[in-house]
Amino acid sequence: MGGKVILLAEDEATIRSLVTISLEHNQFNVLQASDADQALRVARDHENIDLLLTDVQMQGSMNGVELAERLQTDRPGLPVLVMSGLPDSLAMAAEKGFPAIAKPFTPTTLTERVRGVLDEKLRRNLRRSRNIGE
Repeated sequence: MGGKVILLAEDEATIRSLVTISLEHNQFNVLQASDADQALRVARDHENIDLLLTDVQMQGSMNGVELAERLQTDRPGLPVLVMSGLPDSLAMAAEKGFPAIAKPFTPTTLTERVRGVLDEKLRRNLRRSRNIGE
């Protein structure tokens, strides 16, 4: 599953750096953004984004759930994985139907969750193509 492009939106520089290192170590390509507005600009410049990984609570004009909804408007079916250390933020993501990972997490757990979300998109696409062929 390596080589997939992940748009990472995280306002805390240390976390953004550690997540990037972990994902790149597992052969993912990471595009970094420090807030939702920067993530939207990065997304405009990169057509091939395979997953949005976003913190919920960020500085700026919108939170990570709002960012995910906005990007999915422009890119229907874009997989999203939300991360937060706050139970209320994780609940907000769940209410909107976004899979989430609780901070703190290990690099292994992060990689497993990212792969799981990407695998689910692949399974949905396979089911859809089988239904079309019937």
